[in-house]
Amino acid sequence: MTSQVHFRMDEQEKEALEVVLRRRGLTLGEAFRLFAKKTI
Repeated sequence: MTSQVHFRMDEQEKEALEVVLRRRGLTLGEAFRLFAKKTI
């Protein structure tokens, strides 16, 4: 089972983050899932 997570962030910061993640071959969703797994 999966669930959705929503959060707000500054649009410019989101765009900059997506650029950094794209260079590493990740989407924002993939990066969040990695963060969540490592946190728990």
